Amino acid sequence: MSMKDIVGKLIDMNNADNLSADNLRPVVEYRVTDNYSKPMTQVASELKSLGMDDEAERIIRQIGLIKSGSESMLTELGRQNVRKAQTIERGMVGHGRSGYVPTGNLMRSIKAHRLTDGRLQVYPEAATKKGTEYGGFVEYGTRKHPTPEPFMYQSNKEMQSVIHKEVSELLKGAGF
Repeated sequence: MSMKDIVGKLIDMNNADNLSADNLRPVVEYRVTDNYSKPMTQVASELKSLGMDDEAERIIRQIGLIKSGSESMLTELGRQNVRKAQTIERGMVGHGRSGYVPTGNLMRSIKAHRLTDGRLQVYPEAATKKGTEYGGFVEYGTRKHPTPEPFMYQSNKEMQSVIHKEVSELLKGAGF
């Protein structure tokens, strides 16, 4: 989905007064899906049955290295995305374009959050005195301030080369 599609959908939701915290928070999410350990374990089992114990053990070690490396990779991606989103927010948001006057609260509120299912999400938690989170209003715009300032979208876009580098390093570290 392109940024134009996202903004169009949000404008429609905004016009229909159908915005809530659940569908408004701008989130960048990272996760590692384990599609590798079962087939790798099967290959190791086949190698072991053929008497190739050393090769089978090497594959089992690689599975462990990928699993442990994945956790630290997600943490590192989250850390880097927080920094990038904060930098982009500071340079992009406000300054007369949207009507939003930056105080630094939105920038400081961008944090990485580890979920119980292993996913890592980066998002702002800045809220008004009444408790309304407003990161999404800045990211997507509102009727009053219709100019979106997609700082989280931009940080995700700029992180793509970092993601490729981190995945390559993970696989290299696991012996691939």
